Amino acid sequence: MNEQEELKQLDNRVDIIEKQIAIMNERYSNMDELIKQNISVLSKLQDAFQDNRLAMQAMTNSIETSGKEIAGMKKDISSLKEERNLNIMSWLKNNFISIATLLAFVGYIVQK
Repeated sequence: MNEQEELKQLDNRVDIIEKQIAIMNERYSNMDELIKQNISVLSKLQDAFQDNRLAMQAMTNSIETSGKEIAGMKKDISSLKEERNLNIMSWLKNNFISIATLLAFVGYIVQK
């Protein structure tokens, strides 16, 4: 082989390498863009998970508060029922003589 052929072969190899470098640079640019998009998506996903976690904590607190309020309402209702029963019993005790007199009078009228 003479020098011109060797230079031509070398020139061809350099051309091939330059084409490969251009392809590699393009691939690098595409990969770099994909990685940036991936990072952006992951960041948004992380924010969404954080918001979801905060919402779940708020819901848990709300449920706990509601449970306590319901227990308090049950206690209040029980207290009102007892108070009503006590008021009826108290009224009967206070008005026993009047009630007994009224019943006796009604019984007397019914017998006649």
